[in-house]
Amino acid sequence: MIKVKLADGRVINVQEDDPQKAAQTAHRWGKDNPKKPAAPARPAETTWRDRASGLAGNFLDGILPGTSGFVRGVRETAINAAQAPFSDEVDFDPIAAYNRGKSQQEVTNKRAQAADPRLNSGAQVAGLVGSFALPASKIASGASLGTKAAKGAKDAAIYSGVSGPCRRTRTPLPADGRTRFPPV
Repeated sequence: MIKVKLADGRVINVQEDDPQKAAQTAHRWGKDNPKKPAAPARPAETTWRDRASGLAGNFLDGILPGTSGFVRGVRETAINAAQAPFSDEVDFDPIAAYNRGKSQQEVTNKRAQAADPRLNSGAQVAGLVGSFALPASKIASGASLGTKAAKGAKDAAIYSGVSGPCRRTRTPLPADGRTRFPPV
C-alpha cells in the first residue's frame, strides 16, 4: 500500500506496490472523485448601525462622490491621533488610519446597498438633488448679476477643491512640471 498526495491536497491510500501504477490509480481516482467545493461564505450580517452608516454614506456620495470615504478616513485619523500618545497598542499612523476608515466606509456602503437597494438609491438621489439645490440657493440670494456670478464662481471653486481629494484616481502632473496644454 502506498500513500499518494493529490494535487488538491487530499491524501489517499492506494493498494499497489508499484509507485508508477499507484500514481496512475490515484490520478484516475482524483478525476472520478473531484473535491467538493467549500460552502460559500455567508455574507456578513448588517446591524442597524451599519445600515444607517451606509445610508448616510450613500447620501454623502450622492452629494459629492467619494465624500463618505473621505469623512470616515478623517474621523479614523483623528481617533488615531487622539489615542496614539496614550496607548501602547496604537501607533501613530494617520495614513493607515485614513485608508482603513475609507475602505471600511466603502464596505459599509456596499453592504447597506445590498441590504436595501431602493432606500440607498433614494439616498443617493436625494444627495444629488441636494448638491444642485445648495449652490443654486446661494447664488439666487445675491442682488445683482455680478454678485450672482461671483457667488457661482466661489461655489464652483469650493466644489472642485473639495472634489479633488475625494476622487479615487488622480491624473498626475508631468514630471517636468509643464502644463498639459500647449501655449496659446
